[in-house]
Amino acid sequence: MSVKKKALIGTFLTFFIIIILGYIILSPQDTTFSIISSSVIDDNGFPSLKMDFNSNSAITVKLITPNNQVSFTENFYASQNEIIIPLSSYRENPTDGEYQVQVYDKNKNTIYTNTYNLKKPLLSIISIEGQWWKEKQQYSLIGVIINVTNNGVLPVYPESLELTIDGKSTSVQILPTAVLAGETKAVCSYLYIKSLGDGEKNCNISLYDKNGILITEATFSATPHENVLIQQFNWEYNDKNKEINIPLPQFLHDYYTELDRPDVNDYGLYVFDPYDELYLTLVKDSLLSTIGDVDDVSKINLIASFVQSLEYQVDDPEDESYEYPRYPVEMLDKSPCDCEDKAILAGNILMLMGYNVSLLDIPYHMVVGVNIKENLTEYDYYIDEYYYLETTKKGRVLGQFSGTPQEVTIYPLTPRPLLHQNWKKAEGILANGKVDFVKLELVLENLGDETANNIKIIGAFYSSEDKEFNQEKSSISSLQPNDKKQIVFQLTTPHGISTILKTQLYVNDILVEEKESETTFS
Repeated sequence: MSVKKKALIGTFLTFFIIIILGYIILSPQDTTFSIISSSVIDDNGFPSLKMDFNSNSAITVKLITPNNQVSFTENFYASQNEIIIPLSSYRENPTDGEYQVQVYDKNKNTIYTNTYNLKKPLLSIISIEGQWWKEKQQYSLIGVIINVTNNGVLPVYPESLELTIDGKSTSVQILPTAVLAGETKAVCSYLYIKSLGDGEKNCNISLYDKNGILITEATFSATPHENVLIQQFNWEYNDKNKEINIPLPQFLHDYYTELDRPDVNDYGLYVFDPYDELYLTLVKDSLLSTIGDVDDVSKINLIASFVQSLEYQVDDPEDESYEYPRYPVEMLDKSPCDCEDKAILAGNILMLMGYNVSLLDIPYHMVVGVNIKENLTEYDYYIDEYYYLETTKKGRVLGQFSGTPQEVTIYPLTPRPLLHQNWKKAEGILANGKVDFVKLELVLENLGDETANNIKIIGAFYSSEDKEFNQEKSSISSLQPNDKKQIVFQLTTPHGISTILKTQLYVNDILVEEKESETTFS
């Protein structure tokens, strides 16, 4: 072989090796993905599949349901290591069957699949404890504590129960709770079955889910015996002493004291909560039993006098601007309360009596507004045909107020939706050494007592001049009372300018709530 040919072959081989090495060096790294652990959890009311993972690049995760529908699609990034996939709607037991998780790389190649066989709830009742009140020489059953065990793999969400005892039946809601897989837990419900005699009785109980499907049922024996705290209230109305005795089941009080307080100015949410309605009806009836057959104004003033008699105390003596609103049940253990607490309690009772009432939020104070047909000749309307009802200062009657009317915000206690958005998680995603976009997870909930329709949430970045950047939008046709929806935004971060992130909530194209980030992006 000539020297010239050897040189050409050597040059070709060198060029070929360089090409191969260049391809190896310059070609993108293959996406690696591995699951560290996985489990089915309750994610604040949403049954979900939680997976901890490792990945060196961006991935797309999908969930295929037993009916072969894609119920979840979301992008995740190398800086993240946790996936939470909702299996069904809020407090809804998932359909049993095979769920498949599929993971794709950025070129849409499948890099992982796994199948989860999820079976229907397996809940069993272990025992039942009745809450008994001895009333007029007979017993009333005013609550049940049901101890249950979840023998399945999914969290279970009991929604309602049917109970029959001594030939008397009732259907009531269960206080919201999740019973996790393998967990034994107390499920509680307030109810009211009166005029039960002494002696052992058979009790049949059935638990149902959100869709009215039977979860479990059992029969137990129960013997009435008074075992609840009785609260005695004494106060004065029209120069006469009044007294009522009200039972207070501890589980009901504990449920409300443990609830979070949403960052919402509209305190109507503390009235619209449905789980104390039956109990507050008992309170209302007990109050009215002390006055007999009188006109509407007298009934309203009676309720006001009762609420005014409760001990007053600001939420924080060192910071009088701090507010911690309470649910009505919390005030019936005789704990001190302030003006908005008293207005909430009075407004709730008056609403249950059928009156058109509102909470009136005036500077540094809250009262109740009452709209009635009767003309109070000695008093004028305070605002919008609402008479002023002071619920804090003793001795005040309907229509009476001192000073001049002030600026007021009206929160009607009539059927209406009350939407609130809660930012669950806002995570900046690094792609090129800086935050390229923000992944925002939020939960939308209806705290009112009427379905909301035509809902829209807009997420965007805003400059100090209120210029909008990179808007994303999500629409929801309707949201029922006490229901929630999860929403995820992936918002591209504008660079070269300082911005904040905002979300705006619209109902029927009317802005009802706005939230913004405390941090800035640039």
